[in-house]
Amino acid sequence: MEFKDIRRIIQQHDSIVIYRHINPDYDAFGGQLGLKHLIKVNFPDKKVYCYGKEMLDNPSYLEPMDEVSEEVIRNSLVITVDTSTNARSDDQSFLLGKQILKIDHHLRSEEVTPYAYVDPEASSVCEIITRMAMELGWIVSQRAAELLFGGMLTDSCRLSIPNVTGDTFRAAAFLADQLIDISWVNRCVFDNDIEGFKAGVAFENKIQFADDLAYFRTSINDMHEFGLTDGEIKDYVDLMANIKGVDKYAVFAQMENGNYTVSLRSHTASVVHIANKYGGGGHALACGIPEVTAEQVEEIIDLLIKAR
Repeated sequence: MEFKDIRRIIQQHDSIVIYRHINPDYDAFGGQLGLKHLIKVNFPDKKVYCYGKEMLDNPSYLEPMDEVSEEVIRNSLVITVDTSTNARSDDQSFLLGKQILKIDHHLRSEEVTPYAYVDPEASSVCEIITRMAMELGWIVSQRAAELLFGGMLTDSCRLSIPNVTGDTFRAAAFLADQLIDISWVNRCVFDNDIEGFKAGVAFENKIQFADDLAYFRTSINDMHEFGLTDGEIKDYVDLMANIKGVDKYAVFAQMENGNYTVSLRSHTASVVHIANKYGGGGHALACGIPEVTAEQVEEIIDLLIKAR
């Protein structure tokens, strides 16, 4: 597909419902909410909804999801953003849509929707949506730009990963030109509260090293002590991002059932094949696994050590 095809499909529908992936991050929220604002500004006669069951605790930056009935979904164009497979969708009700369009940037993106724009070279889905707005000459409101910029920053690790290209910076510059407060957006998406900071200090003391791998494991007790979900604990993976001599790093966060959810990162060695082996996925250097056993954690550590 080309961006003009996405515009054509949007033009054909009066009602649009936008979905994103489970355990949403700022790229998922930014792509979903940013696209909603883009469509509402450029197609003011259309009804646009954002569907989602989970929210990050950031009401000053994010916006609440809409109440959407099954009848509305069945009579709407459904757009899924930042969602590689059907199973990764926040809710399977998206499959009820009158028509389904996917915008994504994951390596293993399930090609099951009738229409899909997938660019695995893009740093974020927010970058794709921004480039689309630029190419189509759409009006971009300040609010849309704030949301898209935040998502682009987080998924690209502040514009520092190999997927960041000249196109990424041109998209970021375009958003900056919409008079957004870059400092405010950075603080909204990266600032931690005091309890979160204390959790980070505790997790740093759990870090272990093996060859060029750094990793830590947390327990159910850690989750309860710091008031974090296992998904939120995985976000602390970047505690190990800037350690000299470390190429790969991982978090194994214990879940209520005793198993672990996993976040994998790397600077150079691809690790996505490890995630794929255990039912996960994502990008070559940033991916995750929904659930593994304690025994599988040991296997994954061994595979990470060997990854080159």
